[in-house]
Amino acid sequence: MEKYFPKVNQTYGEKGLCAFIYKVYRHGLTHTNMPKVVNDSGKIYGWTLTFIDADHLKVAREGIPRGKAANLYINPKKVADEVVSSIDEYIKDLYLEEDSLINFRKGFISMAETLHGAKIVVPDYIKQL
Repeated sequence: MEKYFPKVNQTYGEKGLCAFIYKVYRHGLTHTNMPKVVNDSGKIYGWTLTFIDADHLKVAREGIPRGKAANLYINPKKVADEVVSSIDEYIKDLYLEEDSLINFRKGFISMAETLHGAKIVVPDYIKQL
């Protein structure tokens, strides 16, 4: 994220922004179905969904609930578009940088290996033809 998102939106290049978004959104949505908020020395930093393109990744310090320090505006459509564009940038690197392709291949093969030692039951629904 830190390498490719700034190529499609320079705001992501702000120090620590990608890590913050990754931890708040990816971790929160994956594990709790809701983005997290962060308590930093008693100040709460959160998020606000927006569908106004111009507000995407802006920081709001006014008009937010009491006890919060700031909210980061996130536009889901913009994030989706930025993910696609970032993947395009990554694909360019696969063509242009031999090490990128080698690393991709190693990662892909390690993820594609069948599980050994862990027993996973395949349901009959999947087994049926």
